[in-house]
Amino acid sequence: KKGNIGCIVTGDALGYAIEEMLLSLGGQPGILLNVGDGAGDEKISAGLDILIRNRKTDCILIAIFGGLTRSDRVAQGIIKSISNSSKIAPLVVYLNGTNSEAGKSLLRQSDLYIEETLFDAVKKCIELAKEGK
Repeated sequence: KKGNIGCIVTGDALGYAIEEMLLSLGGQPGILLNVGDGAGDEKISAGLDILIRNRKTDCILIAIFGGLTRSDRVAQGIIKSISNSSKIAPLVVYLNGTNSEAGKSLLRQSDLYIEETLFDAVKKCIELAKEGK
């Protein structure tokens, strides 16, 4: 895809919804990685590494609705990736579900954006991607 906003999501339906939200709000969806329900820190870290290496990515959105996926493990994967990267596009995270408060607590120590609603996360990503140009 030619867009500049990379996304990591749990589930195709969530991915499609985010793509539609991005497009309707003036964003340009890029690579969309569905890590599936139950993804742990290693899968999140591997997906994030792909987006970090993509030169077209001006912002990264991680949107997790955790059922089997534990948000604290997602947060650990994010922290692992960003600590191993010297340069990373702005990162916006939306966590909801299993252990989401614990995940947000871990992420608040990092230099990224944590949004409380999916809509706010999408809007923030569009804003940051436009600033990056």
